[in-house]
Amino acid sequence: TMGREYADHEVIKQLQLLSDEENLHDCTLLFRANSAKVRTSSFLLSLCSPVMRTMLCGCFREGTNRDACIDDVSSDAFENVIAIWMGKTVTTERIEDLAAIGSAADRFGIKGVCEQAENTICAVITEDPSRCVEVLNCCAAMPFPRAESVAVSEIFDHFDDLCESGKLCEASADLLCALLESDELC
Repeated sequence: TMGREYADHEVIKQLQLLSDEENLHDCTLLFRANSAKVRTSSFLLSLCSPVMRTMLCGCFREGTNRDACIDDVSSDAFENVIAIWMGKTVTTERIEDLAAIGSAADRFGIKGVCEQAENTICAVITEDPSRCVEVLNCCAAMPFPRAESVAVSEIFDHFDDLCESGKLCEASADLLCALLESDELC
């Protein structure tokens, strides 16, 4: 579960209400990853993301026609990032979803949401060490150094159990090589 602790602040409550107001939706985002179009408020996007502010308010094509094409991010991940930034609760324990949320937040400069995604991944790992390999396979290219460190530590702490359960067999070849070459294994 990911949400923001300031969700009860009056300004945030008003943002939540206004975000759903279709009359204020003045730009369209086209997500090439899943061919989805989302109408939204350029003001809200500019408020939460310095990258979106530059795109929509700068001298870019997106700033003049209020349409933006987004590559490599799904509309679901992006909408979850914005929802979390606005204090709404997003519930998922799927590592792929958490990684997508964190990656999208990182790409658009929404640091607090990226940190929440990493914290949630760390909590999932700590609660269920059998998911460490899943995390490392999924998050290898993601901006989650602390989650990677926690996952590696948990793998070494539970190495025998993970071998017996077959979870280590799910690791990529590169991950297995890195783990087996590590001095921490001894």
